[in-house]
Amino acid sequence: MWDHTAHIEGPWCPRVVEAGVTLKTENVLKFTMQKDLSWQVIYNSDYSGWYITKVFLILICAINVTESVPTNPNGHNVSTKAGSQEQTCGNVCRYEEAFGRTRCKERGLTYVPTSTGCEMTILLELQQNNIQNIPPERIAEYHYVKTLDISWNQISVLDPGTFFRLNRLRNILCSHNNLEIVQNGLFNGTEYSLSRIYLNNNNISIIGNRALQGLAQVIAIYLNNNLIKTLPVGVFIDVINIKYLTLDNNELAYLDEDHFKGLKEMSTLSLQGNRIKTLPLGLFAGLESLQEVLLSNNQLITITSPHILGLQPSVEILNLTNNYINHTDVIFPFLVNATWTLYLSGNPFLCDCDFQMLQERLNTTSTQQTIDTSSENPLSCEFQDGSKQNITDSLPNLCHDTTTEDSEINIWSDIPEFATMHPVATNQHRQLTSSEANPGWLTIFTFIELTLFFILWLGKTSYKPCKNAGRVTKAKIAKVQPC
Repeated sequence: MWDHTAHIEGPWCPRVVEAGVTLKTENVLKFTMQKDLSWQVIYNSDYSGWYITKVFLILICAINVTESVPTNPNGHNVSTKAGSQEQTCGNVCRYEEAFGRTRCKERGLTYVPTSTGCEMTILLELQQNNIQNIPPERIAEYHYVKTLDISWNQISVLDPGTFFRLNRLRNILCSHNNLEIVQNGLFNGTEYSLSRIYLNNNNISIIGNRALQGLAQVIAIYLNNNLIKTLPVGVFIDVINIKYLTLDNNELAYLDEDHFKGLKEMSTLSLQGNRIKTLPLGLFAGLESLQEVLLSNNQLITITSPHILGLQPSVEILNLTNNYINHTDVIFPFLVNATWTLYLSGNPFLCDCDFQMLQERLNTTSTQQTIDTSSENPLSCEFQDGSKQNITDSLPNLCHDTTTEDSEINIWSDIPEFATMHPVATNQHRQLTSSEANPGWLTIFTFIELTLFFILWLGKTSYKPCKNAGRVTKAKIAKVQPC
């Protein structure tokens, strides 16, 4: 006679039978799976082994779990469908209601579970599974989610509008997947909430020119470790409040002067590990909040002055390590602002007078604050024989005095005195007193000039004579006495 009923709080194990199905054991015990994954136990009055019941039930669960739930190579359970029904979030994930957090990490999931049991989740963790796609209608069930972590999966495509109904979404983590394209309209519906986008470590080679359209609330975008060769001009035009933009370790070789135009709030721009050879004029113009410019491990041969590049006084760090810059003189304009820190190691600078001048400037306090010399790969120069010397080591005198005795050639000896009075003649006099002056071509040039002056003289224009003459020197030094 079935006259005793007990209830075992669950869940002792995943649902291995459907709710309402009863398991009987020799007319002594009956187990019925409840909807909340607990078990109802009915036993007759002759049964006295109640304390053995739980042990028996655990054994049943263990056997069924072992037989019905396979494991992946990492030893984690791989979720399957129970009968013809998909698994729900409530029975495959751990929902922490107090924190609004749903943990589905490393469950071997191949799809996004239904939201049943996790409808109010704010943080949805689906990372480190085998999910291949994100159906918009399925992810839309998680209406209140603010942070979605789908990193470390097998996702190759995200369709436009995938997150359309997630109008509270702030952070999307989709790194370490197989994405190849960031399509236009992907983030539609999140314009007023989305703050951070993590798309690093994918296979992205194409970014739609309107992929980031309307995302005025975004403050950080991570696109590092992809296969990006070109960026559409204007792709960042709407992310006006972005602070951190990371494009490290891609295949970028060309930048347009308008790529970052209007990003007045950006504080960090990281372009390390690309193939950039030149920086366009005005690339950083208008970036009023820019503090860090990271350009290490590129192919820069030279760099124009900070003024021409548009670098603002707000810049604190300029990293140029491991490029191909070999002329030290291009660095001097960057030493004017002593608040910057320059990272220059790993460049093949020539051991010449300019490098020695840079070394001398390191002895000043302001320059010590400007150039970083603490790198494991210290700043150094290279001699013609291939030998190298660190900037902190003593260098031989590389700045030789090339001045010579003044030449006594008087190039004005045959020129009438009145000719030097005319402004044109005076200007030409200054131009001709150089190391390249040659009496031969000077005579021809002066003949033309004298012809013009002679015409003026015939017109009875009066001039006051000037008797001073100039001298040509090989040391590029010429003195002209005023009339």
